[in-house]
Amino acid sequence: MENLVVMKFGGSCLKDEKSFSQIQYIVKKYREASKVIIVASALNGITDKLIDFYKKSCKEEPKCDYIIDDIFNIHKNVINQILINEESEFKKTFEFLKKEIIELKQIGSVIKLIRPSMEIQDIIISYGEKLSTFILSQYLKSKNFKVEYISSDEILLTDDNFGRALPLLEETEIKVTDRIIPLLQSE
Repeated sequence: MENLVVMKFGGSCLKDEKSFSQIQYIVKKYREASKVIIVASALNGITDKLIDFYKKSCKEEPKCDYIIDDIFNIHKNVINQILINEESEFKKTFEFLKKEIIELKQIGSVIKLIRPSMEIQDIIISYGEKLSTFILSQYLKSKNFKVEYISSDEILLTDDNFGRALPLLEETEIKVTDRIIPLLQSE
């Protein structure tokens, strides 16, 4: 296999058209000599908003959906900036965003019915990375990159130490071998 480069882009790198264009430039340069895997953090400030949503949902605060509405609007603004002229990717990304936001609101509404836990908090926090990674994948597709979106929960298994979980290396290696290696070997 060719050289492999794993790139991680933090939330401050995922904020507007200029920053996404910079990511495109960096990825393009590395793809000239290597296979590239991209990992994205949540958009800047989103993880804090998701933690706040979890905490307020646990306290049964009425109408804490405004936090999720804010998260929706932040992502919608990024999508509007980077994909407005790309009808297919725009539509797909916006539908994904709406679906994930509905799921988050549903989780928030049942937290008070079940026992709040670090596991549920981790699930809620994971939505930040899911959203940003999907948005980035669709942006790169719109720029004619061959990209496959893979959510971390498809390949990464962890222990039950929620809030500070560690990967289960053997199980994760099997999933990576089954899901990612074939993609790296294609082309």
